Amino acid sequence: MPDAKTIWLYKDLLTKSDREKELFDMFVRKMDAIGIMTRKGSLVNASFAEAPRQRNSHDENKTIKESKVPDEWKGDDKKSMKKLVQKDTDARWTKKREETHYGYKNHIKVDE
Repeated sequence: MPDAKTIWLYKDLLTKSDREKELFDMFVRKMDAIGIMTRKGSLVNASFAEAPRQRNSHDENKTIKESKVPDEWKGDDKKSMKKLVQKDTDARWTKKREETHYGYKNHIKVDE
């Protein structure tokens, strides 16, 4: 595997030779020939919308992942009703690099 300096030197020489576009166009043609779709001007952005972290039991989390509401949240007493109102059953945990997030993913995709 080449080191970072070797890759940088290769990229610098390629850019200075004005053959970068020619090489990239050849790559795109090859990808099209084998059936891999390429798009021009495509931009994707993903970000997180944080939600308050939930303190649910293991059984409650299992039930929520099955798209159900735990039975102990469905009672007619005030405690159960308050718990149900304050719980966010649609938010999910995810990890990006070493950061843990709880909430929602926002995706945006723009084409040329």
